[in-house]
Amino acid sequence: MKPKKSFVFAALLLIASMLLGSCAPAATPTAEPPPLPPPAEATTAVEPPPAEPMKITLAIEHFSVIEGTTWSGAQDRAGKRVAEKYPNVTYVFRENVAPDQTNPFAEELIASGANIVVGNAEFMGLPLKDIADTYPDVYFGSVIASDLSTKPNFIRFFPKQYQALYLEGLIAGALTKTGNIGIVSAFPNVQVIRRQAGFILGVQDAAALLDKEINVYVKYAGGWYMPADEQAIAETLVDTYKCDILTQQTDSGSPLDVA
Repeated sequence: MKPKKSFVFAALLLIASMLLGSCAPAATPTAEPPPLPPPAEATTAVEPPPAEPMKITLAIEHFSVIEGTTWSGAQDRAGKRVAEKYPNVTYVFRENVAPDQTNPFAEELIASGANIVVGNAEFMGLPLKDIADTYPDVYFGSVIASDLSTKPNFIRFFPKQYQALYLEGLIAGALTKTGNIGIVSAFPNVQVIRRQAGFILGVQDAAALLDKEINVYVKYAGGWYMPADEQAIAETLVDTYKCDILTQQTDSGSPLDVA
């Protein structure tokens, strides 16, 4: 009897196991992760085109004629060179500008498109400064040594010419053979006297260094641009005063022709 009971018990145990297995909840399937999106295509940053340079019209008012002059001629060449170097710059000018023409010419140039106006003589500075507030979008500049005031759109400038003239005087003092040096000058004013003083100091220092006796003769023409008078003075300095070195504080090339 025992083997039979054991068999029955084993059968019942197997059936119970099967029933329990059939009653268990079904396994939940594991969800697969969503597919990864395709990699984004690499984009090339597009740089904006460079900004167009501002159009500049540079206007220079020359107090004398341009042809054959040292001061106005040099500034005219500078204006042309700036326009050649920078395509966005246009150079315009007026020459032989008198004091009472400074502002009328400036306003005419501004009406034609000038946004920088430069006066190359000291008498132009204060008139240009007076109209600077009327044209806030225009920049003004002028040779001024006697007035230190400025405005947001007005600047003054003046080179320290006496420094270069001192070096010129040193060279002149070393080169002279006759011991006589002449200066063809415009007229007595602050700038002329300051430059002449620098030149004469250079001559004096050269004379002291080289143990030479040197005389400096100054003759005035009466104006900045007086070619005939300048030439006559230069000839007098050479013929009468036996000067073998000449320098000038004028704007024409006549003294150079004599030399």
